[in-house]
Amino acid sequence: MKIFLAILTLVAGHVAAQKAKINEPLWWNPKMLEKLDNDWIKNNHIIGVAVPLENKTVAVEEKMVLHCEIGGTPTPIIQWTYNGRLLQADGYINMEEKLLNRGLEPTETGVLASSLHVGCPKSGVFKCVGYNGYDVIESTAEITVEGQLKPCHINTDIIDSAPIITTWTESRAENFGNTATLICRSDRPSVWTWTFEDREITNQEGRYQIKKRGDLFIHNITFTDLGAYYCTASNEFGNSTAETYLHITRSHS
Repeated sequence: MKIFLAILTLVAGHVAAQKAKINEPLWWNPKMLEKLDNDWIKNNHIIGVAVPLENKTVAVEEKMVLHCEIGGTPTPIIQWTYNGRLLQADGYINMEEKLLNRGLEPTETGVLASSLHVGCPKSGVFKCVGYNGYDVIESTAEITVEGQLKPCHINTDIIDSAPIITTWTESRAENFGNTATLICRSDRPSVWTWTFEDREITNQEGRYQIKKRGDLFIHNITFTDLGAYYCTASNEFGNSTAETYLHITRSHS
């Protein structure tokens, strides 16, 4: 656990210089956090950009993918904006887990990855903004589009195409015996499957719970749960897969 936190400390080196504003209605209620989070989380919260955005120059009508990763304690959630306008967001990612782990000693430490797929980009400023209930941080990219622009929409059409995984847990650390959530979200309704050690996880296996939105809950985690997990979003047009890694840690006390 100390190694994992040391990595996050290095990642969070520029927190003060990259403070950001957030779209308040999408995020946690701070008063509720005070009731749900233990003293360790309240005293050790941290956030940092693990993989920042990069400025890009693209041709007109060229499809573009922006990717960022933000880590912290508690694990952040991410929203995307374009010139200050909200494009994509997930809210309340860890709230159910907080309730399940209430009275225990969770650590809620991890890195969340997110990608924004833009079918017809326009020049401007894109931001990946992370928030963990205590700290806010952002990564910014200036996008320049070369060529004669034509009328189009910023977001890609979701009809008649395979799902795209937009947000997922890159890595997660949680204490032995607690519930851990591995995030996986797509840009449209999907059929979800999870695999671990080349075996498909079913929704009826006691400690496992696959949510309709794609997340995997693992209850009462043990050291045998450590390792790489793969989530796959599918529909009649195809599928996409993301990888995450679960670390098992010991109690802080």
